[in-house]
Amino acid sequence: MTIVQEKRNKVLIVEDDASIGTLLGMIVRRSGYEPLHAEDLEGAVDLAKRYGDEVVLVVCDVVLKSESGRTVVPEVRAHCSGARVLFISGLPVNMLYERSLLQPADLADGKSFYLQKPFLPDTLTRVVEGIVERAAPVFNSNAAIASDVSATGFGQLEGGSEYAFAY
Repeated sequence: MTIVQEKRNKVLIVEDDASIGTLLGMIVRRSGYEPLHAEDLEGAVDLAKRYGDEVVLVVCDVVLKSESGRTVVPEVRAHCSGARVLFISGLPVNMLYERSLLQPADLADGKSFYLQKPFLPDTLTRVVEGIVERAAPVFNSNAAIASDVSATGFGQLEGGSEYAFAY
């Protein structure tokens, strides 16, 4: 993995575990983006207000201590309307749906994606670059199991022709 020159674009990481937030920030920086880290809704909104449309991606944990990522994202997008979103969680997406922590509609806007933890640093790098630098396929199906994963990190969902990140 080569380190690229620093880009002006910022990635807002919303993660309540400081050590994971720091690690995600290191990976994002290695990809050439400037990481911004918030541990909760208030911190995320403050950074979104400060940096606005410089934020090209929000990486948001779905399960936070004080609220859900599903609550955080609309508040953040009010200040960085062009930002895409990568929801992350250690829970499979179908379990998030069952617990109402995330819904298919949250991923159906063409600008929101999901990646299940744990993942390798290179996986996150490819996903971030894929979302930010090209039009990435969107996961907008009720299906939760992805198969037939390509080298780009996108896979065809079982029972449908729609795509998701799957590692």
